[in-house]
Amino acid sequence: MAFVYPGFLWALAALAVPLLIHLFHFRRYRTVYFTNVRFLKEVVEETRTRQNLRHWLVMLLRMLAIAGIVLAFAQPVLPGAAESQSARRSVSVFVDNSPSMDALGEDRSLFEQARDRARRIAEAHGPDDRFQLITSDLEGRQQRLLDRDQFLDAVDGLELSPEAPPLERVYKRQLDALQQGPGDAQVYLISDFQRSAGLLEADTQVTHFLLPMESQTPRNLSVDSVWLSDPLPLPGQRATLHFRVRNHGRQDAEAVSIKLFMDPVGPSGSALSDAAVLANTASTQQGQGRQIRALTERDVPGGGSLEDTLVFTVPEAGWQLGEVHLTDYPVSFDDRWFFSLLVPEQFSVLALGDREVNPFLQVALGENPRFDLQQADLGNVDYAALGTFGLIVLEGLDNVPPGLAEELLAYLRGGGQLLCFPGSNATPASWQALLDPLQIRLAGRSVQPRTVAELRAEHPLFDGVFSKVPENLSLPEARVYFRIQASAASREDPLMLFSDGTPFLARYPVGSGQMLLCASPLQRSASDLPAQGGLLVPILVKLAAAASLDRPMGHVLGTAGWIAVDAAAAAEGSPYGEETLPQVYTPSGQAFIPEARPDGRGWRVRLDDAAKAPGHYRVAMAGQGSPAGGEQPMAYLSFNHARVESDLNTWSREELDEAMGAAPHAFLDSDPERLSADLERLASGRRLWKACLIFALICLALEALVLRWPFGGLRRKAKGPAPRATTPTGRMAG
Repeated sequence: MAFVYPGFLWALAALAVPLLIHLFHFRRYRTVYFTNVRFLKEVVEETRTRQNLRHWLVMLLRMLAIAGIVLAFAQPVLPGAAESQSARRSVSVFVDNSPSMDALGEDRSLFEQARDRARRIAEAHGPDDRFQLITSDLEGRQQRLLDRDQFLDAVDGLELSPEAPPLERVYKRQLDALQQGPGDAQVYLISDFQRSAGLLEADTQVTHFLLPMESQTPRNLSVDSVWLSDPLPLPGQRATLHFRVRNHGRQDAEAVSIKLFMDPVGPSGSALSDAAVLANTASTQQGQGRQIRALTERDVPGGGSLEDTLVFTVPEAGWQLGEVHLTDYPVSFDDRWFFSLLVPEQFSVLALGDREVNPFLQVALGENPRFDLQQADLGNVDYAALGTFGLIVLEGLDNVPPGLAEELLAYLRGGGQLLCFPGSNATPASWQALLDPLQIRLAGRSVQPRTVAELRAEHPLFDGVFSKVPENLSLPEARVYFRIQASAASREDPLMLFSDGTPFLARYPVGSGQMLLCASPLQRSASDLPAQGGLLVPILVKLAAAASLDRPMGHVLGTAGWIAVDAAAAAEGSPYGEETLPQVYTPSGQAFIPEARPDGRGWRVRLDDAAKAPGHYRVAMAGQGSPAGGEQPMAYLSFNHARVESDLNTWSREELDEAMGAAPHAFLDSDPERLSADLERLASGRRLWKACLIFALICLALEALVLRWPFGGLRRKAKGPAPRATTPTGRMAG
């Protein structure tokens, strides 16, 4: 117990006044003689006992009333739950700035309300207390303790973040920082406490204060992903874009408008600057200022999802910066999905063999305007240019030289596509340089005719080839073939199988690329595969376009990891020599050097720590000291918010209270006025002057009651006529 004005306690000396009055208040009694006073004596003794009891009660109530009035002026304070016994305290405040905090509260966004509550918490503490401000970013600088002014400045600089870490991870960071601070430790958690963030295991040695932020948003829609299922057409042709929209609320969403925006970027990167990308991104939020490539309206059931398509015309060759956008107010962080894709003028294919281009390849690819089919023999192979081809076909080679094998392996690891048809006179040793590193070998050559027994029609390479697989599908017959043997480490993925389970055509992933190996040469005399265009052509087309289709169209912030980018196009025109490094430009135009390493055909870059905002990021080759903006574009990478916070379901107070267990904790009211009162009580204790004043008034009321009942009736009788006694003769005595 403490007192705000302890000087008033001297007034407790006034308690002696009623005590003296009651102790020295004497009544004089006149003696009256009666002949028989036995009954009168009993009445007088009973009255005197009750009067003494009344006097003592009145004296006690008056003293208590005076004490209550004096204490009310002294203003006693009862220490609150947050009252520290030390001069200084260490306070850690978590302000949730994850995407879901952009939801609308009572009058503004939850994030703006959370910043205001953090300021009130700091202002309610003493100037000597030390503070930690931690957010969803979990930055290293947030591990140091600040004074109150520094803390308030840091709160003013907070912004929304794409990060949404688990609550337990945030809490461990808070405990680590509090161990370095003075005095008692206090943890404040200001968050919407989404279920996706999980719960924490609270430390019983730390005092916790939870401030749940409640959203007024009844529903939320999100664009979860987009993808292309078919090979990308050439400029001017139509393409189909698939998308998925999810309804995280319980109510059905009717007539949801879904739009596709797409901006072409020329090969030089000059068609759309970073400033234009940023401006277009801002205008997209308003739904105006950009050309809509496709538009649809769909109903999305409550708690369900919708998968649909948007058909658009490819504008031109080069990079396409796209965005699928829906309108869903006020939670908007997940209303857009950014994507980027590269549309080549033609898909480049290299046919590498000992003779002229195979006529079957010429028919399948050479006469198709989508493809640029080039032929080379072993004597004129440009190894430096291998990375420029989306597909390389080895056809009719009886021997693979070690130098070529080494270059082809590097091509595969960098994301290339390789299709191999061994020559009729090939031997296991002649292909050893290429296949041994992949733990694959050609076991032997056979001329006994065999028919392929199984076709895996569900394989992605056959996607779209069959609307329904015919029951009497004619499969190739092999008349000249090799037995393919592969270890488990090769991760063999068969597409066609003989009856004994050995593959006729199999896929082998290598690095970021893939190799397809056929057991028979690509000759009509060796098998029926060349004549079956329904099988051969889709395989060739899918492989040739796989370089564009396999490249992720969009990434999630913070989880993309290493991303492969093709530096071949940029390397040809790069003026900066061998020291050229990738450089990344954010949607706002800021440049930074990412974590990067060379990899086969290009580079691998990692932007997890640097990419903070959704949008399109331009990757260019830039040497040290290169002129800003003069770099050759290498690729465009599109990043999006994680959808983990799209589900707005939160933990209830009862669930949070149960999770905290025996750890000291309390819930604070998010209302500003009630929060200020709670913080004042927690910081300085509960003031009891009102209770003391009420106690004094109660004592005075009880005093009035004691004076009137039940003793009031006895006092009125005492004031009446004196009792009379009679003598035996009937005459009055006295």
